[in-house]
Amino acid sequence: MARGRPSKRAEIADVAATLFCESGYQGTSIDQVVLAAGVSKPTVYSNFPSKLLLWQDVLTSLIEKTEAELATLQTQLSGHHNYTEAMLYVGQWWSENSLRMCAYRIHIGESHKLSGEVQRYFQQLDGLLTQVFSSVAEGYKVETLSHQIIVSLVRESYLLDRLSGTNNRSKETLKAQIQQVLCRFER
Repeated sequence: MARGRPSKRAEIADVAATLFCESGYQGTSIDQVVLAAGVSKPTVYSNFPSKLLLWQDVLTSLIEKTEAELATLQTQLSGHHNYTEAMLYVGQWWSENSLRMCAYRIHIGESHKLSGEVQRYFQQLDGLLTQVFSSVAEGYKVETLSHQIIVSLVRESYLLDRLSGTNNRSKETLKAQIQQVLCRFER
């Protein structure tokens, strides 16, 4: 268990999160965290015995923040008149968070550097997105197969476009594809 002061610990983790997002997991060193946080190396190591534990703390904090945001998101979703709009809203909301996108970049591109435990934290984060998508399907009573296909479309459109820095599919095209799936499987 780390021994450092909670405020210093959080400050170090916040600085590290920024560095991880800028340079990736492998490209971020403890020395960079020390310089950017303006603390000594022993201070960092007394709070985080390894870079892996530092990244794990960043993920844990991100999960907690995302869970806290979900109640507000549920309220916002109730204002959408149909399933398609709600799904698009979730995809956009999820992908607009730069730290979540950073987590995806690291866990997709640098997973070989991460422990199984840290991978489970990422799966927990990604599971929150799955939960939100599932609650939308339940609320609009969408058939499971249709919903799974649509989740794949929305994930691909928002996550992959955001991660690759492209915009390969317009919102209108995505809406049309979702409607095609709904029409085909919801007969």
